[in-house]
Amino acid sequence: MNLSKRELKTFYQIYKNVSFENIMPVSSNNSLILLPDDSSSLEFANIFMQHKEQSSKVYFISRDELKNFFSDEVQSSMCYYSFKDLNSLQMPSVPFLEKVFSLRYKNIIDLNSEFSRFVHPIIFFAPQWTVKLGFHSDISSNYYNVVLDSKNKTNYFETFELIKKFILI
Repeated sequence: MNLSKRELKTFYQIYKNVSFENIMPVSSNNSLILLPDDSSSLEFANIFMQHKEQSSKVYFISRDELKNFFSDEVQSSMCYYSFKDLNSLQMPSVPFLEKVFSLRYKNIIDLNSEFSRFVHPIIFFAPQWTVKLGFHSDISSNYYNVVLDSKNKTNYFETFELIKKFILI
């Protein structure tokens, strides 16, 4: 996802007033997981909830249209977004972004197979101390400090096990 010069200027105008007051380093291994917009999100969410360490907390971000498909346990850790949470560039609104940043997490795991406009600001504005993990793409090295081979994205449990090699979940 490359932004044109006009879109980039708009991007900075939209997000110039984002409050970073709530973003502080955390000592726990809490993770923010950006779920894909397809049925694989259900598999990923269930695997993360079933196999995570007891001491770790996971927060999920997903489209609200998928709300009814997640278990109650997953829903209790979910932060949903809808059309009203998007701006004209299909990126998260400032209030939604501030809501995401108010969560206490140390890791960001982007499970989308392709980089999206929605994910861009969440990854871009994440503090440097945050582990940012995502699948390989043409621009992934610009955003993630841990890049996964995209061949693993269809085997959900193998992907989870691979992620566990990099961060404690």
